[in-house]
Amino acid sequence: MSARLLAALALLLAGCASPLGGEDLELSTGLSGSPGLGLRLGFAQRLHAGAGGRVDFQTEVVHQRLDEATRPDGEVGDELDLVRVGLRWRATPAESSTWGARAGIVWLRARGDVGPLDGTGDFGGVFLGAEREWRLGRHLATGPGLVLHLVDSEGDGDSGLLAEAAWVLVWRL
Repeated sequence: MSARLLAALALLLAGCASPLGGEDLELSTGLSGSPGLGLRLGFAQRLHAGAGGRVDFQTEVVHQRLDEATRPDGEVGDELDLVRVGLRWRATPAESSTWGARAGIVWLRARGDVGPLDGTGDFGGVFLGAEREWRLGRHLATGPGLVLHLVDSEGDGDSGLLAEAAWVLVWRL
């Protein structure tokens, strides 16, 4: 996509409101980095909002390309896919900028060499993350985040710590 088309889409989303109103739902997309580079898609549903902040149920999927090495199955390029489900807390979601924290469970599949993890296959575990968010408009926000995953192999008992850095665009419905 061209930069002009992406800018036009961002402006359109910034002014769009859901027919449901209330900013109860969020859709997000963004760039995901470390250990590789990829895309991230997410969905969040508000569970509680009060003076102490906002709590959301959140689920995300991430796909990363790691490098151009030959995988064990003969295909070219290593890949990492993960699914996260958890809770996110944000301090002041109505302000122009806010901090947030998240925690939950994660499942990931490593195909090929994922630096911090020993071996390939399926891993399960927990995650903990922090994020910063700035509003671009009433219904659009952006910002960086960092998530740490502590995972254990579903087969041979290998475990590891995996970090993911991301920049996310959030559309509030």
